Amino acid sequence: MLSYALITFTVGRFVATGIATFLSSDFILVVYAVAASALTAYVSVGKGSGAVGALIAIFFFLAPMYPTIFTLGTEGLGHHTRRGAGILVMGVSGGAVFPPIQGAIADAKGTRISYVVPMIGLIFVLG
Repeated sequence: MLSYALITFTVGRFVATGIATFLSSDFILVVYAVAASALTAYVSVGKGSGAVGALIAIFFFLAPMYPTIFTLGTEGLGHHTRRGAGILVMGVSGGAVFPPIQGAIADAKGTRISYVVPMIGLIFVLG
C-alpha cells in the first residue's frame, strides 16, 4: 500500500507543477488542502476499501504542500530570506511531534479517529 501511496505522491507533485503554470500557488495550496482535509475526514469515519483509497489519495494532495508553503513563506522577505527559510525548515519538526500524538490516539481510540490529527494540521494550512 505504501508503494501506491508514494507513486500517488509523485504523480501529485508533477500534476501540481503542471497546474502551477496557469494557476497561482496560493490557490493550488488552498484547493489541495481542502481536498486533503476532506479525504482525511473521510478516512476518520469511513470503512473498507473506500477509506483505504482515500488514504492513498491524500498523498496526491499532500505532494505540493511543503514546496508551496516554503515558496510562499519566503516570498518577499528580502534580506531576511535566509533566516525565514531556516525558520520554515525548523518547522518541519512538527513531523516529530504529531506522529506520537496520532499514535497515542490510535492506541487509545482507534486508527481511524487518529486521522483527526493530520486533519487539524491541514485546516491550519487553510488559516
